[in-house]
Parts: sequence; structure tokens; C-alpha cells
Amino acid sequence: MEQKLFPQTTAYKIARKFPSKEAKHRQNVLRAYLDQTAAILNEKNVSINQRKSAIICMIKGLSSGIQSDINTECITSEDQNINYYMIDSFPIRSHCTNCYKQFETITQTDIDIPVALQSAPIISPIWNKGRMSQAFMFIGADVGAPFRHQENNHFDLEYIKPLGFFWNGNGLHSTNTGILKGEGTLKTSYMIDLSDRFKHFEFDGTFYIHKACNTPVIKPIDYRLGVIFEIGRILEKNSIQLW
Repeated sequence: MEQKLFPQTTAYKIARKFPSKEAKHRQNVLRAYLDQTAAILNEKNVSINQRKSAIICMIKGLSSGIQSDINTECITSEDQNINYYMIDSFPIRSHCTNCYKQFETITQTDIDIPVALQSAPIISPIWNKGRMSQAFMFIGADVGAPFRHQENNHFDLEYIKPLGFFWNGNGLHSTNTGILKGEGTLKTSYMIDLSDRFKHFEFDGTFYIHKACNTPVIKPIDYRLGVIFEIGRILEKNSIQLW
């Protein structure tokens, strides 16, 4: 079901004018990451590869925090059908759910990028704590079974350009283990390019705002994904490709 928010309500207007302490915190985090990204790109005394490496580390820090929280929710939730869909975390939909403006279609492009789980910013949205613990026990060099790419299990890994970020669609629990144990390499299946969406949307710390109608139309599952989206805007503006 599509999200549709109602900014015309009095409660919404008050929230925008007088943001909560939590909303202010998210805005401060967003500004800090964008300022740091700009500062890194403006550092002319180091190579472009060094600057790109620094930005990848920042995005990895954000994705690692999200992945850790996904593990915690999986362990603590009674619902073993936890849903984390990429379409609910980035402005990928084909139209605005408020004004119904149509956007350019985002297509998948086949691409093959090796992804080292210990260093690449990647989300693998696990959903079952039993399968999670089984993967912990039976996968990893520490238990004599190093993580290995399996063609029939590890697929649908998507690269999100220009965010420098990867979203996993299959082999979720084993990939989660590889991320946490810092081992293993996967290959991407597809790439999607969100560059066009920057002209239509901006993230305010809580929502993606559709600029044309000044309306919040998407709330990501984690605000840090919106921060990554805005880092991608800076990278796109500076013609920086991280992968």
C-alpha cells in the first residue's frame, strides 16, 4: 500500500514549524554529514581516491548502524515477517502520491561489481531470528566455513547510483553474517540510478519532500537512508562515482 501523508493538517503544520527534539536531532545529523562530505571533497591536498575512500567510510558507518538496528529488531520482534523494502526508503515510485505528478521511470541496468562485505556500505534486510542465529553458527571462518558466494542464493544485490550504496535482495541472512563477521565478497546483479530524483525530492531529516508540491510523500524506514540520499546529491553535483 502506498504511503500518503497529509501536510494540510494542523498537526503537520505545527510539527514543521515546531519540530520535536528528535526531529531536530535528525536534522543536525543530516547537516553534519553533508558538511563533512563537502569538506572532504574540498580537501585538495589528498588524491581523489583518498577523498572517495573517506566518503565510503562515512556511508559505511551509516549503513552499519542501520544493519545493527535491523538485527536488534529481528531479535526482539515477535513478528517474523519484518519488511524492509527499498521502495519505501528512497524516492523510487513513478509518481507523487500527493499531486500525482509522473516521474521518469527508473530502470535496472545489469552490472557486475565485486562487493567486499567488510568495507562496502550494504543493507541486507533479514527477517527471521532463527535463520539469523543458524547463519551465525554455521557460516564464517571462525567456525571453519568461510563465507562463500553462492550463485543460486546470493543474487539480486543492487547498486544504488550515485549513492555509493548497495541493497541486498536475496541470501539475506548469510550476507548479514558476512557483514557482521567482516568476510566475503558478493557481486552485484543490477544498478539503479537515482540521479533524476534529486531534482524532484529533498530529504528534510524525516521525510522526502516533493519539491513541486512541497509535500512529504515518503518516510524512509530509517532516516539515515535519507542522509545517504543527500550525500548522493553532493556526489552527483561533483560528478563523483564511488564504484
